[in-house]
Amino acid sequence: TYIVMECLHRFCGDCIQKCLRMGMKECPSCRVHIPSRRSLRPDKNYDTIMEGIYGDIEVLEAREAKEIKEFNRRNNMNNNYSQSQRVKKLQHSSQRPMLFSRQTNRKN
Repeated sequence: TYIVMECLHRFCGDCIQKCLRMGMKECPSCRVHIPSRRSLRPDKNYDTIMEGIYGDIEVLEAREAKEIKEFNRRNNMNNNYSQSQRVKKLQHSSQRPMLFSRQTNRKN
């Protein structure tokens, strides 16, 4: 988590830095000007509090993704999340036969 020193709003570090790289040099919440990345500071205290409340964030995100997938499957929902997961599976499965054929060719 990063804090914008000009207005004290907090954001995901990757997200706010991406905004700045793309030329959006203002706080997404209040639109105050952010001169550069040097105006951002890591907020370790906030991260510690959030970890104390939610535990390991990566585990939480994985569990939420599984719950969303199960909810979508039960309700036959076709949204961006389920489509992106389907595309990942298709890409992965399309790569698998190539790897197998390469291994087979090496043995011959």
